[in-house]
Parts: sequence; structure tokens; C-alpha cells
Amino acid sequence: MTDGAAAGSREVLFLSKAGVTDQSTQHRIDPIADELREREYNVSVIHGKQRSIFGRPFRYVAGAGIVELLSNGGSYDAVVMNRDGSPTAYLAALLCNRKEIPLIFDIDDALYHQKRIDETPIPIPGRIFLDKVIQQAAHVTTGNSNIESELSSLNSNITTIPTPVDASVFQKETDPAATYDSTVLGWMGIGPGHEHNLRLLREPLMTLGKKYDITFRMVSSLGNGEIRDTFTEVEQYVDVDYGYNDRIPLKQVRREMATFDIAVLPLNPSDEMMEGKSIIKVLEHLAMGLPVVASDALAYGDLLTHDETGLLADTTEDWVSNIERLINDEGEKNRLAEAGYQMVVKDYTVESYVDQLETVIDTAVTDL
Repeated sequence: MTDGAAAGSREVLFLSKAGVTDQSTQHRIDPIADELREREYNVSVIHGKQRSIFGRPFRYVAGAGIVELLSNGGSYDAVVMNRDGSPTAYLAALLCNRKEIPLIFDIDDALYHQKRIDETPIPIPGRIFLDKVIQQAAHVTTGNSNIESELSSLNSNITTIPTPVDASVFQKETDPAATYDSTVLGWMGIGPGHEHNLRLLREPLMTLGKKYDITFRMVSSLGNGEIRDTFTEVEQYVDVDYGYNDRIPLKQVRREMATFDIAVLPLNPSDEMMEGKSIIKVLEHLAMGLPVVASDALAYGDLLTHDETGLLADTTEDWVSNIERLINDEGEKNRLAEAGYQMVVKDYTVESYVDQLETVIDTAVTDL
């Protein structure tokens, strides 16, 4: 570690569990690293690797990160590791402690609650050493307060820094990928992990589809059999677009989202995994200038103020009445969209995130 290094001259190494194109990299690593570089930090990023065990893929901190720590670890003032609990992540944490480099462990998802569709836990190799890595860290940063509460018993040095919006990608006045004559209700995300959430939209969509000409679009959903089964009946009343079979670049995602008239973001409070879901989906839709109707649950309910920055729904009746209100009242739709947008540009930018991360780095370096 460089003793007494000024913030702007600090050396920071990011170790990612995810690959270059993965969402966690594009949300909580690359834009953060770029902003630190703008502030004259010397930043290196080593992206993760993916392997498969019994047909199930998992990602982990690459061996190149271990080699870098062994070879050049002493030159770094801090290491930021993203959401990995693999053996290589644990080895990296041990090396950081041995070389007296403060490790900041970042986690923005409730990996400790992940389950299969049949509700049984998934024995993911990337979770085996999660608790041990968290205990080794000098500081933990989380995506929301639910994760912070869950992990505070493992590490008392913990700070919630919500995932920021990359304004260079998600922005108003984006040219839409297509135009529609119907009202487009939209959801953006990776479908298989959200089937329990998306299921909450079945009844509202069928009810609304009997009265209005509606298209329901899932952008980049990688729709699987469970999702298609969930919406088969809905197709009698609503045009359902299941999205793409492969991930698409974020800038293309933006153009697809620009086709939405209203964003619908369900979150099932009975699913433990959802307790730690990031608020990033809500923020990205708001950054696009879209009015949002979201579940009044967990982090989504904490973020949005009903009737001010969005609309919140508990029941089928809530979903129907809120969406119907926006379909029928253009002024209300615009008012809520603008208020949500202003909240994002004020409080959830990459710059705001890095302001908080700098404080965490300063504290970790000072306390070591």
C-alpha cells in the first residue's frame, strides 16, 4: 500500500466476478472505474471468468486477479471486489489481508437467498465462501438497506450505496427502435430470474387488455419456457413480446425501452431473493423519462413516493387502476415521469456513487 497517498493519486484494483458484458460489470464496475480515473485515480480492472458445473454456469474472480495480487499487490491502496464468494475470491481476500491492502467487498444482490423455480436452494459454487469473504473485507458496500441488514452481523463496516444510472446510456429523447399504435407497457431485464415477479402482471394485463389496445414488451428477457407458459393465457387479450433470445448491448436496450409508454416493474415480496434486489431497474426506466408503476414492496417501495415520483401497487386492483390512470391522463403520465427523472439526476448518478465510494476508500485506507 502507498503510505499517505493523496486520493487523486491512489492505485485501486477492481476484481470482478462478472465478464465484460455482464450487467453487474456495466452497472457497478466499469462506469465507476471510469469516474475514478476522471478524478485522477490509477485504476485497473480484471474481469471474471465463467465455468459450468453439472450444466449450470457460474462466474468467479479470475486467476489473473490472484496473479496480480501476488506480483503487484503492494502497489495498490485498495481492492474493490464485486459480489463473489468463490474459492478464488476468498484467496484474493486472504492475500489482501496478508499484504495489508484494504479490501472493499461490493454486493448488490441477495445471492444468499437464490433459489430454483421449485423453491429449493441452488448450490452455486460462487456462494461457498461468501460469508468468509465478507468477514475478511475491510469494508462492505451494498446495493440496498435490506442487504446491509442481512450482512451486518458478518461485518460492522458496511455502507449502502445504491447502484447508479449511467446517464451516457439511459437518457431521455432516445430514438425508439420501433413505433406502436397500441399502448406499450414495458419491462426490462433477464426473464428467467424474474418469473415469480412477472407472474404478478398476468391478471392486470388480462383485465386491461379487455378494455384497451395494449402491447406488453419484455426487453432482453431471454424468455424461457416458464415465462412463456406464464403469459400464454395473457396472449388472448394482449400482444406479448418476449424479447430476445440473447443479450443485446445496453445502447440497443435503451432504444428498445424508448418504445415504452409506461414501465411496469413487479417485485414479489414473498420471494426472499427479492429482498436484496437492486433498485437499478426502476432508476433506469426513470432516467429514460418513463412513468413507473412498481410493486409497493421492499426496495422499490422504499425508493418511490406514491403519486410523486411513481405509482405503487399491492394488488391486482392497484395495478389496473394505476396503469389505467396513466393510459387515460397524459398530464399525469408526464408529471410523474418528470418527477422521477429529476430524482434520478439529483441523487443517483455515477458521480454521486463515486463521491460515496471515495469516502469508503478513504476510511478503509486510514483505518488499516
